[in-house]
Amino acid sequence: MVTFEDLVEELVGDAFSEDEAEAGPLVAREADGTAIVRGDAPVREVNRELGLDLEETDGATTIGGLCAKLAGGIPNPNARLAAEDGTVIVVLDATPRAVERVRILPPPRPEAPIEATAAP
Repeated sequence: MVTFEDLVEELVGDAFSEDEAEAGPLVAREADGTAIVRGDAPVREVNRELGLDLEETDGATTIGGLCAKLAGGIPNPNARLAAEDGTVIVVLDATPRAVERVRILPPPRPEAPIEATAAP
């Protein structure tokens, strides 16, 4: 069965109803090294995209789920959560039922040791 919406989308591309809002990308990198991430983003994809090692468990497969696990429930906006790998997650938007957007601050990268050079 083909709907009218299917036909229109074939001609002009994706059509959003008034109830649907374009959610934007899962991960948006910022110039300062942080990233804005949607709460429904899979932890595995975020790890791959940002080179992180955030924990993925059966109960926490999305960033929003990870935030809820770290906070012991749905955290309030502006909550700062520390992940085991040193990543800091700041909740930007949340409803009573879900974390919608977060800012991820990756852990500091270890400095390469400076090799001593012998004086001539």
